[in-house]
Amino acid sequence: MSEIQLIVIDLDGTLLNAQKEITARNIEAIRQSSAKGIKIAIASGRLYPDIVRLFNRELQVSGYKICLNGSYILNEENQVISKTRIERSLLNKIFEIAYNNEVSLFCNGLIYSVNFAGIDSDESVLNGRTLWVKDSDEFNQKLDEMALNIYKFGLHSTNLDRLKEAVEDLRALGISMVRTETYFFEGANQGINKFEGIKQVAQSLGISTKNILAIGDQENDFEMIRNVGFGVAMGNAIPAIKSVAKYITNTNERDGVAQIIHDLILKEDDA
Repeated sequence: MSEIQLIVIDLDGTLLNAQKEITARNIEAIRQSSAKGIKIAIASGRLYPDIVRLFNRELQVSGYKICLNGSYILNEENQVISKTRIERSLLNKIFEIAYNNEVSLFCNGLIYSVNFAGIDSDESVLNGRTLWVKDSDEFNQKLDEMALNIYKFGLHSTNLDRLKEAVEDLRALGISMVRTETYFFEGANQGINKFEGIKQVAQSLGISTKNILAIGDQENDFEMIRNVGFGVAMGNAIPAIKSVAKYITNTNERDGVAQIIHDLILKEDDA
């Protein structure tokens, strides 16, 4: 379909398989699309250095980086298109809610925790550097020491009741919260999501969102799948994503990204 001008792809559960790898078939489909003049973007909750490395080392094509669920966006030359940080006063409220509900707070790959019960039970989530802090004063001290700007945060707890209470408290403050794993939610400033990031990229390219193909699997992909012209749910996507998708492709274990790109873009080349 020649009307597709931009492909936007989520990472975890979409482009990456269970081993956190991109298969050769997915890489080749992306490279072929880029060679046809179609723009490529990765939209993820991850930090921008991770996405820049992925473009440079694995995909080896130019692309847009919609990082931190739309809070930080880079163009093909890695120049910032937009960034929306969380102000310190709001961060303090976020910390207090996490503290009071006994859940761990993730910021920029760092974990702020007070050693709550169950914190060490999920190694797949706790893959960052843990900083044990006892109160908001120490939290602020750590932020000052590292001169960090925070654009997105995460909450983790194996106690789902506590986790959901914290999420509801944060939503009451107007913070955008989305679930990305069973025991993990991600938050950003109000109105920040991947689709808002896509609109920034579309504006910079001078194209319509109707001419965008977006592929994802989780709650933080909902807005982009629902609102672009070609919204695609992975075969392993949650039901809510499948319910708003125009297409459903194969799973991330069976090259679902490559399959939909071939079906909608490269089919004529395959003939």
